[in-house]
Amino acid sequence: MAWRVAVAAYARCYADPVILPAGAPVVRVPRDDDEPGWVWCRDPASGRAVWVPEVFLSTGPDGLVLTRFYDAIELSVAAGERVEPLCELAGWVWCRAADGRKGWVPAQTLADLVDGAAGP
Repeated sequence: MAWRVAVAAYARCYADPVILPAGAPVVRVPRDDDEPGWVWCRDPASGRAVWVPEVFLSTGPDGLVLTRFYDAIELSVAAGERVEPLCELAGWVWCRAADGRKGWVPAQTLADLVDGAAGP
């Protein structure tokens, strides 16, 4: 897997992210701002709201359910920091930092390494 580099610093927005298991029911919550590929949902168990990738959702007999485990943690990165992209969805990249931290980073914050350098 090719490494990417943060072209700008990014600080995560939520200190206590929502984590949901596969099969968890969620309720779609109407929202004005549009995030293509993401659905604003509420976890009925905790009452907390979270953006969920649309491709992680399925319609079941009782409403929306997660088709896989989902962790909404965002990854804070410093400009120049290298990360390994693991999954890219709708403008966000699930990454692993050199120190093992994982989380979502906005895709526009990252650039491919052009010098062909390996990880950090």
